[in-house]
Amino acid sequence: MINRRSFLRRSAAATAAAPIGAQMVGQESTLKAAGIDAIGIGVRTPQAPEIANGRAAQTLKIFRSFTDWMREHGDAEIKEHAKEVRVMDPDIISMRSLPLCTKIRMQQKRNYERILEHRRGWFDSVLRSEGDVRVWR
Repeated sequence: MINRRSFLRRSAAATAAAPIGAQMVGQESTLKAAGIDAIGIGVRTPQAPEIANGRAAQTLKIFRSFTDWMREHGDAEIKEHAKEVRVMDPDIISMRSLPLCTKIRMQQKRNYERILEHRRGWFDSVLRSEGDVRVWR
């Protein structure tokens, strides 16, 4: 049985939570349009590998410059990884006047720049140690 105080406490909590729930429902469609699911992980559609004679058809690519690697292999991969927004930077999330979709785009751009910097360091270290970068595609 519910007494008066618990009834008032529950109704006050429900009243306070209603605007937050409505806001979350409205943002869900914005997140989906930006390519982010409800958890915050990018929505991906799995792609089947190309099959030739029962095996995945792959070719070896050798790169000696970062721009060639970016043009043929890295740019598409980095853009795909940058779409996944799992955590937003505090300075972006604290901007009150911007809509959520704009904040997500800003974070995706930052993710791209960070991943690009990391991959450039990786490419340079592999190039120094092995003389070239070999990628199976």
